[in-house]
Amino acid sequence: MQATLRAGYTYKPWNVNGWYRMRLFKGGKSNLETAWNSGEYKQLGGFATHTLGLTWKPQIKDWADFTMTFSVDNITNKKFRYLNGGYGVGRSYRAWLSATF
Repeated sequence: MQATLRAGYTYKPWNVNGWYRMRLFKGGKSNLETAWNSGEYKQLGGFATHTLGLTWKPQIKDWADFTMTFSVDNITNKKFRYLNGGYGVGRSYRAWLSATF
């Protein structure tokens, strides 16, 4: 189970939105056995990841709408495992651009 909280503020004169996102993941019994064919499964703890981001949406009248975003995911660089056994990534940096013509 996962819960997400996102909060942000938009500075309208520059069309810039700064935001923070926290994702909470519930811990519990995973699908990983403690030993091969033992029937006992590992307990994994819950965790949270934190992201800071900045989005800019310049307005180009009668031509296009652009959105440019930059974010830093997992800012605490915490190591974690999902209940399906997958490993989470450490700190990552993302940037993307989208446009509507």
